[in-house]
Amino acid sequence: MRYVYLNGEYPLETAASISINDRGFLYGDGVFSSLKVDEGKIEFFSSHIKRLTTSCQELGIEMPAIDKKLVEQLITLNNARQGLWRLKIILTAGDCHEILLHPRKGCLLITLKPEKPSKKEVLKIIFFPYPLIKPTSKIKSLAYLDRLHIRQYALDNGFDDALTMDQYGNLLETSFSNVFWVMGSEIFFPDPSLPFLQGVTLMELISSLNNQGFIASPIKISLNDLPENAYLFTINAIQGILPVDCIGERIFPLDLSLLNKLQQALKAHIN
Repeated sequence: MRYVYLNGEYPLETAASISINDRGFLYGDGVFSSLKVDEGKIEFFSSHIKRLTTSCQELGIEMPAIDKKLVEQLITLNNARQGLWRLKIILTAGDCHEILLHPRKGCLLITLKPEKPSKKEVLKIIFFPYPLIKPTSKIKSLAYLDRLHIRQYALDNGFDDALTMDQYGNLLETSFSNVFWVMGSEIFFPDPSLPFLQGVTLMELISSLNNQGFIASPIKISLNDLPENAYLFTINAIQGILPVDCIGERIFPLDLSLLNKLQQALKAHIN
């Protein structure tokens, strides 16, 4: 049995409970972040906390102090110093019954579960046919049903994931990952002004590549304008970087040496 952190205590997972009146349960009113713990090392902890803080400010949720030592204790209690683990930090808006998003103090839950390394070496993705438009698109909220729907659409059509667009046809992200592509020494990614969740790991990768002579280029682009010779990738905190060889019937080239270079740059940045 595993331990969790819940509002200042470390109960067993089976003994932890949250009120049925919590707005996270009733409305999906809350935020979360998933972090990789690899051999006991928490990846990009400060960056995830910074994004959580910004998201809480957007939704009017009081952000509690989350010290790294608190998480280290959870890792110790779960004997998670070896292997790959998924650390999930969840903040809800609590039992407040007001409809408006005024400042609220909620619930802090942190879970830690073993994660199996991805067996996928190359992804096949499909274009999701409907625009993704919602006011909280830049926030990793608990209202995640749309993401599950997008992933299920891909699986039902024989693909690994689906790529979304906004109402103007601009490329955004997949169900659970950011996308980027490389051409020469230039790395392209959807412009941060677009309505999508900008991932911590993508930003950390771009930061690491800036130090290696790559030029980071945010861009607004449609699927039709995506160059045929672009090396396309997805990235998130848990799976890391994975190459994409097709979007529907469109085929994209693969370069394993480039993939290795990107992975090594990210690993060095973590270390």
